[in-house]
Amino acid sequence: MFTVGSRTTNSYYNVMRKAGAQARYVLMNSAAKHWEVPISELTTSNSHVHHGKTNQKIGYGDLVPFLEMPETLPDYSEAQLKNPKEFQLIGKDIPRTEIPAKVDGSAIFAIDIRMPEMIYGVLERGKLHGSKPSLTNEAEILAMEGVLKIIPLDYAIGIVAKTLEQALNAKQSLKIDWSESKASGHNSQEVYATYEKIASQNEKGKVIIEIGDVAKARRTAAKTYELDYKNDYVYHAQMEPLNAVVQVAEEVGGPKNPGHCPGKGKRTPTIFGRWIWEKKHERFCRGMYHTRKRNGTTSGKTYLDQGGRCYLWGIPAAFPTTTNGQHRC
Repeated sequence: MFTVGSRTTNSYYNVMRKAGAQARYVLMNSAAKHWEVPISELTTSNSHVHHGKTNQKIGYGDLVPFLEMPETLPDYSEAQLKNPKEFQLIGKDIPRTEIPAKVDGSAIFAIDIRMPEMIYGVLERGKLHGSKPSLTNEAEILAMEGVLKIIPLDYAIGIVAKTLEQALNAKQSLKIDWSESKASGHNSQEVYATYEKIASQNEKGKVIIEIGDVAKARRTAAKTYELDYKNDYVYHAQMEPLNAVVQVAEEVGGPKNPGHCPGKGKRTPTIFGRWIWEKKHERFCRGMYHTRKRNGTTSGKTYLDQGGRCYLWGIPAAFPTTTNGQHRC
């Protein structure tokens, strides 16, 4: 599930309703076999499966030992799903359980986590997407108090230091020459003239969705009004500092992965080796992590996005300087 840009409900509402109906079918089918009764005689409510004729009920959790996955699941249509009039939670004003902790300051965010021998990483990115950095004062930065390593990337310069303050201080002292990029010379104000020429062309553009006969409506309208709308480039900025916490050890690493895609935080470790994931490690803010086995030892790397912060501890001397993938945070 991808929770970002207010897309969750819009993208997954029908998907999750169907998945819920199928999960309900699995529970009812398993209960029917356990009780040896027709599934048509069963109902569900309040996390229980009920059989009215024998006055039996069983909780979903108690059904786990008897669960059987059918060979095929019903492909429910929208008309077969629960009638919205029967909704018990959707559309109701229900207090969010995490609000009190966020208000009184007791909520633990990933950025609040502190671990033994923890070190800190930050990134300095260029102002233009695609610009590549060339650090000109590497010796000066390495000589600064607390600085442990400089990590050159194709899109940024990374600093790893003993404290966050030392890392940020070193970041401010970086002297970087940035290469040209495809965005070089682009002026978001001057480009409006180009857009106006495109809009004034007689060629019909790509139609995403059209309802009714727009051309006929324009021809037959008693009055027509024309207005040009312009929208400036706006940074889609997060309110919180992006961050991540990674523990690197010889055999086991425990990621603290507060992300839009928490499922990815649980899947990724299976690629790199043996991991332990605990539910308590999920926190209230965003971030991702990356670790890998290399030459028989475990190593890690700091990734940040849009000036966020990445915390690492227990990093060995062999710190990788290469990267794969597009989302680095």
